[in-house]
Amino acid sequence: MNLENFESIKRIILELENGNLDIELAISQIKKLSDKEITRYELENYWRSDGLDDFVRIIAMPELKDWKEISDLRALELIKEMIDKINDTALMLRNATALEKRFKKSSGTVMELVFQKGIGSENEILTELKKDTTIKL
Repeated sequence: MNLENFESIKRIILELENGNLDIELAISQIKKLSDKEITRYELENYWRSDGLDDFVRIIAMPELKDWKEISDLRALELIKEMIDKINDTALMLRNATALEKRFKKSSGTVMELVFQKGIGSENEILTELKKDTTIKL
């Protein structure tokens, strides 16, 4: 994660919260720094589920651009990283998003496998991700 972007995004949010910055300008500046679309609602309500630092980490964490090239070995590494750092929301979201794109799964699938189904093995999670669950009409 780019520490400079983290600090810049945090500063923008604090300026917004202190009334020194217009929300549309804040959204625009955050988009330039992170290349992520943040909504007015997210900026006004992040505190309901995240602290400021966690919210900024989620925004500042760059996405994995090479998701199309994720091999089985790389997938296992990403899953292991998630299991090892299960309390790192930004990392969990980044890795889960890349894996879900790669294996054509709906958003939330990886988190469901880890948290709701309680699968703790990288190999089991990868096996589930590789299953063809598309409905053919």
